[in-house]
Order: sequence, then structure tokens, then C-alpha cells
Amino acid sequence: MGASRPIATLDMVLRFVVIMMLIADLDRPLEGLRRVNHQSMVGPHQSIQ
Repeated sequence: MGASRPIATLDMVLRFVVIMMLIADLDRPLEGLRRVNHQSMVGPHQSIQ
């Protein structure tokens, strides 16, 4: 049964890899492909303190 759906298997593997790469990239905001600006978190942090 698994051999009859190689495209679906490849699709799921590619989706998994992309999601894992996105999680790893977002986990390191200063090093990854996407640079995340932390300025949006400064205001709430200051209002909490």
C-alpha cells in the first residue's frame, strides 16, 4: 500500500522538513534566514515591570 502512493509520501516528508526548518529558524531569531525584530516585545516587557 505504501508503494502505491509515493507522491503522497514525498509530499508529507517535504512538509515535515519545511516545518522543522521553520521551527529551527524561528528559534534563533538573530542567526536564521528570518531576522526577527525584538522591538515589538520591549513595550509589553516595560509595561509589565
